[in-house]
Amino acid sequence: MAIKGDLRLFHPIEVLQLIKSNRETGVLLVASPTMLAAVYFVDGDVAYATKAKKMYDFFAKKKFSTFLKTLKEKEATSLNIEDELWQEIIATLLDLTLLKEGTFSFEEASFFLGEGFIPILIPTEMLIIEATRRLNDWDVVGKKISSMELIFAKKRGWEEAAKRAELTPDEKRVLEAVDGKNTVEAIVNQTDLPPEEVTKILFGLLCAGIIGRATRKPLLKKRWLTRGLLRKLVEKIKGI
Repeated sequence: MAIKGDLRLFHPIEVLQLIKSNRETGVLLVASPTMLAAVYFVDGDVAYATKAKKMYDFFAKKKFSTFLKTLKEKEATSLNIEDELWQEIIATLLDLTLLKEGTFSFEEASFFLGEGFIPILIPTEMLIIEATRRLNDWDVVGKKISSMELIFAKKRGWEEAAKRAELTPDEKRVLEAVDGKNTVEAIVNQTDLPPEEVTKILFGLLCAGIIGRATRKPLLKKRWLTRGLLRKLVEKIKGI
C-alpha cells in the first residue's frame, strides 16, 4: 500500500494506525518545516526511526549501511528503556506525532531487511498509546470520540494488543469498562475519571486497535393500531 497525505488533514497518530492495521512493511517519510523523519516498519511494527537534515540522507549508502549494522547488532538482544537506540526511536516518533503540518508518504519496501533478517521490533500499539498521553489537540480526539453516547467494544485479539501497549492502571480501568454496552458517559461514571481523560484514553485505545465502535442493533418501532385501521381490519375479517 502506497499512501501520501497532508498532516493538516491526517494526524500522525492516524497515519501510524493505518500502517499498523494493515500490517505494512515499508518506509514512512515525513517532511515538515521543523523536521525530516523516516520510520521503518515490519508487519506494522517499528524497526527503526531517525531524523535527518536532508531527505537524501535517508537514501544515502552510508546512512543505510549504518542503519543496517545497528539493526543487526541488536538482532540477538532485547531493547529496553535504557537502550540508546530505543531512546532515539521513541524520541523521533514522539516528536513526529506532535507535528501539525507537513507531508507524509509511505511506500511498501523490504530492502532494509536483507535475506532472512528480521530486526527487533517495537510494538506500534505502545508508541500510539504513549503519543496519545502527550496529545493536547482536542480537535483530533473529537473526530473519533464525537459524542458521550458512543459505545465501544473490545476487538478480537485485544488482550495481546493491550499487553503490547503497556497500559497504565487508569487506562486498564477504562478498557475494563468497555463492554459493548457502556456509553462513554457510563464509562466516565464507572471509572470516576475526568471526562477529558476518559475520552483521550478511548482515543488511544481506538487508534491502537484495542477497541472499536460497537454496532448497535436497530430498534424495532412499535406500531399501534389506530381506530380507523382497526375498523378496516375488522371489516376485512367479516368479509372472509
